[in-house]
Amino acid sequence: MKLKIRTWNMNYWKERSGDKAKSKEKINEWIKTAKQLILDEEDIDIFALQESSLNMLMDENIVYKFIQFTNVINISHNNKNFAFLANPHKYLNWGLLTISKGIEGTIYAYNNVLAYICYDFTINNKEITIVNIHLQKDFNTKVYYPTFEKLIVEVNDILNKKSGCLVLLMGDFNASDKFPSDELENFKKAFVKIRKIGFVDCTSEIPLEQRSTMLDYSYQNDYIFINEAFKNIILDIKIRKDIETDYIDHYPIDICIEL
Repeated sequence: MKLKIRTWNMNYWKERSGDKAKSKEKINEWIKTAKQLILDEEDIDIFALQESSLNMLMDENIVYKFIQFTNVINISHNNKNFAFLANPHKYLNWGLLTISKGIEGTIYAYNNVLAYICYDFTINNKEITIVNIHLQKDFNTKVYYPTFEKLIVEVNDILNKKSGCLVLLMGDFNASDKFPSDELENFKKAFVKIRKIGFVDCTSEIPLEQRSTMLDYSYQNDYIFINEAFKNIILDIKIRKDIETDYIDHYPIDICIEL
C-alpha cells in the first residue's frame, strides 16, 4: 500500500500587502484556495500543516470559541479526521493541524515552545507515528537552537518508546545546516544529533540547489525525517514548487512511502 503525506507551512493569516482592503480580499481568496488544496485534494492521505487554522478550513457552522492550550481538538468531519493544536504565543485559531482521510488514529500533543502533534495509527499491521512540528524560538535567548535541542530529546524519547515502529518527523524547523544564518553552526550540531539518534533527512535525495522550501528566500526551513530502519520504503519525495499562490511563503513537501 502506498501512503502519501504532505507537510506545509500555509502562512495565510498575515497581511502581506500595505493595502488593508486588498489584504482582506487576498485573505478570503487564499482561504478559498486553501480549502481546495486541502479538503478537495484526492491524492494526499495525510496533511501535516503549520501556521494553519481549523476554523478557516471547516464549515462555518463549526466554530470553537475557546481552546485550552494543553489540549488538542480532535474531530471527524466528512470522512476526514482533524487534529488541531493552538499556538499559545500567537492566536487561538492558529497553529498546527494534522488531517487524515479515513485513517483512524490516536492524537496526543506537547505544547510550549515545541508545539507538536503526534498522530499514531496502524496500516497493514505496521505502527506509524507522524510528528507534525513548528519549531518556535526559545523565550530567554530569542533564538531557535535551544528549542531544537529540546525537540531532539523529546523525539529520542518517542523513538525509544516506539522501538520497531515507523516514525516520521516533519514540518517547519526554522533551521538549516546548509544555508547561511546567524545560528548556522549551532544548527549543524543539532542536525548531527538528530541523525545520531536514528533519523534520516528524506529531502537529502533532492539536489541541494533545489532544496529551498521558501518562496522569498533561497534556503530550506521545512523537512521530513524518517527513522533510518525504514529509509528504503521511500518511493518519492518532492518539494512542490508547482504549487504557488500570492499568499504563502513556503512550498509544501510531498512524500510517498510503501507500507
